[in-house]
Amino acid sequence: TVIPHKSSENDGVVEYQSCAGGLSTSKFGNNYKDTFYVTGLNHMDTTFRNGDALVVNSQKPVKWFECLL
Repeated sequence: TVIPHKSSENDGVVEYQSCAGGLSTSKFGNNYKDTFYVTGLNHMDTTFRNGDALVVNSQKPVKWFECLL
């Protein structure tokens, strides 16, 4: 089944705006070292089950989480 969305800016599970928490998009970077991180992932990828991508820095949820600790 397809989850309906009001916006085309979604990852298939939730809309971007719900994740941004009202913050401006200018505050977000695409590297796991950025405090606010727009990934090349969807919500299912961020369950850490498959780890990080080997090369692409916008697909490293585990590294990003480690930077928060």
